[in-house]
Amino acid sequence: MAEYKFCNTKAAVVGSTTKQAGSSSLDDCICPKSTFKKVGGLEYPTCVDVPKGVNETIDALEKSNLFLEKGFYRVSNETLEILQCEMASACIGGEVVGEDLCEDGHTGKLCSVYEDN
Repeated sequence: MAEYKFCNTKAAVVGSTTKQAGSSSLDDCICPKSTFKKVGGLEYPTCVDVPKGVNETIDALEKSNLFLEKGFYRVSNETLEILQCEMASACIGGEVVGEDLCEDGHTGKLCSVYEDN
């Protein structure tokens, strides 16, 4: 990952970098792995550590596209509340939210309801 100082500024996103060498636009600034772009509650958009349950190997994450690890649940892409599933195998992980995180045959919050077909 290339490091360009124009990204790690208040004008872009504090703590960010670019994905490719030669990038020259603020639109190319992304947060590195293990972080996501947080906008609300801070003076400037800033790359901050991902919450527990979010995959730390993916870059360019924002609140709206956090990629969950298997065994975790998120009600919507508007919240940063990441919950651990009661039965880890029922929650498949990924960039989706709500019941879309549930393994086939499971439903409900935390994918905790098993539907016997």
